[in-house]
Amino acid sequence: MKKLFSFFAFVAIVLTFAACGGNDGNVPEVKGFTFEVQTLSTKEYIKITASDPNAYAYARGYSYDGETVDDFRKDTENFLRNGTFQQLLNEKEIFQGSKNFSSSGMIPDTKYVFWACRVEEDPETREARIVGDIEYVIYKTMPEYTLNGEFSVSDTRRVHFSQANVKKENSSADFTFFANQMGYYDSYSFPQKDQFKWEEISDLPSPWFVLSQQEWWYLFRGRNNAINRCAHARINGTNGLILLPDNWQAPDGIELHTDGELGFVWDEEGHWYVQPTDDYNGYEQNPISVGQWEKLELAGAVFLPAAGSSRALAEYYGHYWSNTSNTESKAYMFQFYFYDIDMSTLWDQPVNQSTYIPIRPVREVK
Repeated sequence: MKKLFSFFAFVAIVLTFAACGGNDGNVPEVKGFTFEVQTLSTKEYIKITASDPNAYAYARGYSYDGETVDDFRKDTENFLRNGTFQQLLNEKEIFQGSKNFSSSGMIPDTKYVFWACRVEEDPETREARIVGDIEYVIYKTMPEYTLNGEFSVSDTRRVHFSQANVKKENSSADFTFFANQMGYYDSYSFPQKDQFKWEEISDLPSPWFVLSQQEWWYLFRGRNNAINRCAHARINGTNGLILLPDNWQAPDGIELHTDGELGFVWDEEGHWYVQPTDDYNGYEQNPISVGQWEKLELAGAVFLPAAGSSRALAEYYGHYWSNTSNTESKAYMFQFYFYDIDMSTLWDQPVNQSTYIPIRPVREVK
């Protein structure tokens, strides 16, 4: 059963969809309206723009259970009935030109249809009526705690990253995530922790998991244009590594220098290093403000903070577990420093010893 929800004004749009006819697999060309959608974790915002700024438009959103255009038309006509055009202008969200909306009631991992139609006043009855087609876009919200960028980790598998690194408030608490991607504990007051033993990876709740060594390798080296899908950066003073999604398009006004552009190359042992010297500081090459990062994140970028480990200083080193171990009960991770990324690191202690490293989960794209 569909559910009507109200909108509230909001500003900030990034990803554009045009729709008329509602086929979410093959969306026809829009005739009267454009729909712009922005996604950040579980927050979705819609902007509907009439192509004719002098035309009045009516816009609404429903959860989607397979309704047809006729259903939308019938619901709209019922909603508009018995109201004069002036009353509708004042009360029913009729607008001219363009309008931004946000929904406070959208449910994660749910399909919604956002739709709009032209409205005019009947010259005889003075009532508002629909003119022309109802145009709409079908949109699915992201699952909770999930970023919207899609990343290939093999020839057949793509993943979304979690909204931030994992943490625990105490030893018996559930896994939770930091509020943003820069988050990590810069000082430790156990039992709080954000670094974990390798065997704790298996405690992650479904559908979250940690990439294998081969999947990390594919992310950095195997996917299309991988060399330009990574960037050392400093975001509001936090050092780390930016990963860019498969379909990356830089937001307008944002200049990001990828490691490939900065001269990083793979050596024979699998390191990604910058020439000519090891004192090169890659973090300094991309100083990014909070405002700039919001745009990058909305476009699908992921940030792995240099959160250190039980054996490496935060701010300088980033260590992240893979789910792969060898026959000697030693586990693989990947690490980065201010001038390299090392994809071949095998932790030199058995995983049952006191080895604590950050975890950044992913979930498969459905």
